[in-house]
Amino acid sequence: MHHASGTCPGFRRLLDLAAATNPANSTLSPWHVAIYFDEVGPGNQLKIHNKRKLWAVYYSVKQFGGYELDIVNGLKGGLSHLFLRCLQIFQRLETGITLQFNDCIKVCCFKIGILIADEQAIKLCLECKGASGKMCCFRCQTTIQARYAPTPIGRLILHTEHDVSKLVLHSDRSVWQIVDHLATQAGHGTKKAFSELEVRLGWNHVPNGVLLDQDMRAHFKPISHVSYDWMHVYLVAGIFHKEISALLDLMSKHGIRQSALHDWCSHFVWPHLHGGQGCSAKDVFRKKRDSDSEFKCASSEALGIYPVIRSFFQNMNMENIGHDMRLGINSFYCLCEVLDSLKHAATGSIAVAAIYGTDSYVPKHHFSVHLPSLMELHGMLISCFVHERRHKITKRFANMQHSGHESMDRSVLREVVTTHIFDLQTDEDDSAWKPAKPNLVEAWKNHLGLPFLTHALLVAATSNRCHMDDMVAVTEPRCIAQVLFHIRYGETRVTLVKCFEKTGKNTFKMNPHDNELFVSTSCLQGAVVYKRLDAESILVAPQSFYTA
Repeated sequence: MHHASGTCPGFRRLLDLAAATNPANSTLSPWHVAIYFDEVGPGNQLKIHNKRKLWAVYYSVKQFGGYELDIVNGLKGGLSHLFLRCLQIFQRLETGITLQFNDCIKVCCFKIGILIADEQAIKLCLECKGASGKMCCFRCQTTIQARYAPTPIGRLILHTEHDVSKLVLHSDRSVWQIVDHLATQAGHGTKKAFSELEVRLGWNHVPNGVLLDQDMRAHFKPISHVSYDWMHVYLVAGIFHKEISALLDLMSKHGIRQSALHDWCSHFVWPHLHGGQGCSAKDVFRKKRDSDSEFKCASSEALGIYPVIRSFFQNMNMENIGHDMRLGINSFYCLCEVLDSLKHAATGSIAVAAIYGTDSYVPKHHFSVHLPSLMELHGMLISCFVHERRHKITKRFANMQHSGHESMDRSVLREVVTTHIFDLQTDEDDSAWKPAKPNLVEAWKNHLGLPFLTHALLVAATSNRCHMDDMVAVTEPRCIAQVLFHIRYGETRVTLVKCFEKTGKNTFKMNPHDNELFVSTSCLQGAVVYKRLDAESILVAPQSFYTA
């Protein structure tokens, strides 16, 4: 961070923005380090036994909105031991480091704030039993998987329970009491009896792990600092895929073919940022799904396709639709609301239980129940989309390494860090802007009534994540518009757009008169997904920032 702050203008701007609302100039008001752990699998993923693995440790700062890899299996405490070593490094930031802001040098203090990871990484870092164990949730004391207890027994709560008030939650203290108890029982009695005790409690005994390190308990707390990643819960073989699988089965029973859904999706256009007309999300329903298989798609495809699926049902003729199909559609709408606003992350579960029963419940359904309280605890729900994309950089260099020695880890880490620093030094915002052509300069002067320009007039195809020809939602004036190009004049940024008039629910038509105007670029909420109805009319898929 010290090096990046001194060499990367973009990183300094990020520091300035964070410092404006979150001063971090003393040990009394430290910023929070957000840590992300995940496994990266380089090499051929189609091999039956692909033993090449990397554990990537990314970190950022919560206020901003690879370590030893091949030796993990050789550590006595496994990944939990590695995680402890990483935390000890981050702990040094509590005394502060000097960072170069745009206007000054400051000493900034940091403390461990949050660990964000998928369920498998949390399981290995904390050495809890995880989703494959009887006690599937590290945040609950008595939640048991339904397959081990078809009906609640005593204090045990099934993982299909969505009423948070019925859950018996862990605290940091209760987790430490369990691991301390396991430590006192280790070595006494038979291995089988001790293993059964670990299963009943839902935790493993790891002498060199992070939870038994007494010094680290003041800095890292297993319940206060660890969070489920909503992206993995919903969009990585998660709740979204379970819901769509059940919905497709229901559609088949009512004579609604999957091909109809594919035809609907294939005519939509996604924003340029997501691939435009070539976006892979439009093809997720191309291959017919077997009745006994799960629906599959990438997390980014799921995030891009659900607004279009919602528009499919909104425009469906509901006259001859059965009651159970209506309930299934309403259940999907609940899921869309969850994805639109993750602070209501448990909303969809009730509808799922009512329509499809609890047999389709997986531990991720239970994990989603905890998301609202995690948002309240941390003030935000951080997702791992950005970190997952960074895996591509790690794989790029790891794929070329085959030695498996410690030098490989150093080489991969060096290349990844160097690439990351280079990306931070490259100011993409400036590189996107080009000098305007003379005729546009004259038109701009006439538009503002200026005899001459005091700043260079620059144009760009992309700004504020909206690209030329994208359809965007505009806040002022409130409308749907097509982006023509972006202009920067000094500190002023405007976008020339072509406005569309609303003609019905989510339908818009180009205004043939006076439809081009300049709007502030900051008024562009985001690019929308749409399909053309004819040469002048479009249908927009409702999204989180745009609703009919």
